[in-house]
Amino acid sequence: MTDDGNVLYLEQCVEKNIDKICLEPGSTLVVAVSGGPDSLAMLYSIFSLRNVLGIKLHGAHLDHGIRGERSERDADFVKTVFDSLKIPSTIGYCDLQKLQSGERLPTEQLAREARYKFLATTAVDHGAKTVLLGHTSDDQAETILMHIMRGSGVTGLSGIKLITERKIGNVQINLVRPLINISRMETLEYCKALKLKPVHDETNSLPIYDRNRLRIELLPMLEKFNPKVKDSLIRLSYNADQIRQHLDTDLNKIWQDTVKQQFGQIFFDVNSIQSLSNAMQTHLLRHAIEVKNGTLNGIYQSHIDSMIKLIYGRRGRTLDLPGNLRLLIERDILALVDSEYDAYHCPFPSLEGIHKLSVPGKTTVGQWDITVNIINQQKIQNSERKVTSTTPNILTYDISNEFNDCNSRKEVHFSELFSYSNLGTKLYVRNRNDSDSFQPLGMNGNKSIQDFMVDSKIPKWWRSKIPLVTNTSGIAWVVGWRISEWAKVLEKDTRCIEICFATTLPNSI
Repeated sequence: MTDDGNVLYLEQCVEKNIDKICLEPGSTLVVAVSGGPDSLAMLYSIFSLRNVLGIKLHGAHLDHGIRGERSERDADFVKTVFDSLKIPSTIGYCDLQKLQSGERLPTEQLAREARYKFLATTAVDHGAKTVLLGHTSDDQAETILMHIMRGSGVTGLSGIKLITERKIGNVQINLVRPLINISRMETLEYCKALKLKPVHDETNSLPIYDRNRLRIELLPMLEKFNPKVKDSLIRLSYNADQIRQHLDTDLNKIWQDTVKQQFGQIFFDVNSIQSLSNAMQTHLLRHAIEVKNGTLNGIYQSHIDSMIKLIYGRRGRTLDLPGNLRLLIERDILALVDSEYDAYHCPFPSLEGIHKLSVPGKTTVGQWDITVNIINQQKIQNSERKVTSTTPNILTYDISNEFNDCNSRKEVHFSELFSYSNLGTKLYVRNRNDSDSFQPLGMNGNKSIQDFMVDSKIPKWWRSKIPLVTNTSGIAWVVGWRISEWAKVLEKDTRCIEICFATTLPNSI
């Protein structure tokens, strides 16, 4: 192929790939450039297409500070290239060695995460939603081979996507790889045709990182068995991606039927998950982690296998996962939560001690505001009296349905009506004791509070915070769930008692 043919071919491929993003006219794209042939070819090709595509460009380069003067040389070179093309740019610096002192992550992973964080910040600072990365088909083949060695599932074998939505910190951006179907050799030929002189990162030629060893040692060995092993790996990626897309189609409905997101956490119905095929279980759990953390970094098939094992194991167990995640299982509920979830993600504030309620009147107990009203017969007759009660669980009972949203302050309200003659005016509020029991509405006999909470599918990590309204006869109300049979409003009652609990949810929910 002639030099002009090389240039035309690569730019046509880039244009087709960029068209798939469906950019709005005038969109700003951040172009990540290291100075090597791949990123340089990406920069010049997208620059030549900027007017046709109707886009603006902002350059970005991060100096990791691990190669001393050579890193500074690369940063200066990239800055000069941006300036020569009159592309505004951000040149960043991070001390990777300093970051390593407080982290236990491999150097490659730490450098990658620092780079993505820098690119996300740059995108936000300049009003961009898309970052262009210079990954090629060679990177795709290397990635697939690495995933095979790590025992990845179908999603891992599908490799690097053209477009990836990724949450980096609190920033949601699109990572786009317009060279993903272009080989490294083709980027070198493109640079040669335009007389560009890319910089060379000498560490890429040293077998000091896993990917380098794979590229330098393993791939050449495999090519002795199959000279087109890279093409074979890319075909494997394509076939795996077809399976992944099929799983994605089914996943959408399964997600709606099986999963609930509340308080920034993800909850599953265990029975529904157990009914899925192993392939779909794996796909669902991987997707949940990606939704929760914005990335699957550090998650391997071994983690997914451990998650599935927990689903079929004894209830009440937990599993800690990379990315500050924890998997909890309680009765029919599986929860993918933050590691600190137990400490603060509960819609009920802490309640300690026994507190007498003002009847009628308002009592403040911790973060609860408790109002007790005495209502006359006429108001009872004009109201819809509750004759049954439900026992909701976290998958069906949405506390957010009880929200009043005012200036972003979330308030939870619970209220019930009670028989005045049976309840009386000496009322108290407290949390549960181990020996507690009561007669749930609609039942003939008593039931322990522990059994009631278990049967009602109340998460274990909520139970100690749920308020109980009591009098001398016992527990009248498990707040938010069920009143006692003996405390219900009777036909003969001329007055009833209305009790309302209100609290403002903490910002962390």
